[in-house]
Amino acid sequence: MDSTLQGAIKDKYGKAAKDAQAGACCASGCCDPITSKLYSETETGALPKEAVTASLGCGNPTAMITLTAGETVLDLGSGGGIDVLLSAKRVGPTGKVYGLDMTDEMIALARENQRKAKATNVEFLKGEIEAVPLPDATVGPVPHDIRRNVELWVGCAAGALDESTYREKLKTAGFESVEIERWRIYDVSDARDFLSGAGVDVDAIAPAVRDSFASAFIRAQKPTATSCCGPDCRS
Repeated sequence: MDSTLQGAIKDKYGKAAKDAQAGACCASGCCDPITSKLYSETETGALPKEAVTASLGCGNPTAMITLTAGETVLDLGSGGGIDVLLSAKRVGPTGKVYGLDMTDEMIALARENQRKAKATNVEFLKGEIEAVPLPDATVGPVPHDIRRNVELWVGCAAGALDESTYREKLKTAGFESVEIERWRIYDVSDARDFLSGAGVDVDAIAPAVRDSFASAFIRAQKPTATSCCGPDCRS
């Protein structure tokens, strides 16, 4: 990732973490059309308020994922830890949930939220998605006016991948049986004020982005390794 972009993201999320600790509403999705109204009160009622306030994701992955006791979960870009803590309840004490974030302030906030939630099956790691510090074992082009804006990168929209590109990257990484299920489709009107404030001509780009941006749940599997028993097998 470009160092300037990475620095902007760290600054944005670092400030959001500090705002959440200070009780500032706008650290959360309450003022953001992309991140607002993703979680129900039933989900967030038992969580530390700082975890909810610092939620800046584009979707609610725990709303659609099937988790069972004993499973291991990795949340990439875990922020204040809301998805990690929700997942931890579902995998139970025999499961494990890792949260990965590159921002010191978010890691500190998430660990404090873990302490408040008394979650013992959770671990927050500092690192980048391109190099996860753990052992090995969408539709249509994005308009240039959106992709160029750092604030929108931070809000996820400009970093969105075309669905076919996403599928290809997963296959290249060794995944198979890829399924992409849209669950929240964004309309440009949802972010009209935000985009206009960023200098984007909303009416001009509206036809290009209509029904093109969505949060999606992605399912894919790593093939199970099989032993070689053929005549050309080498140990």
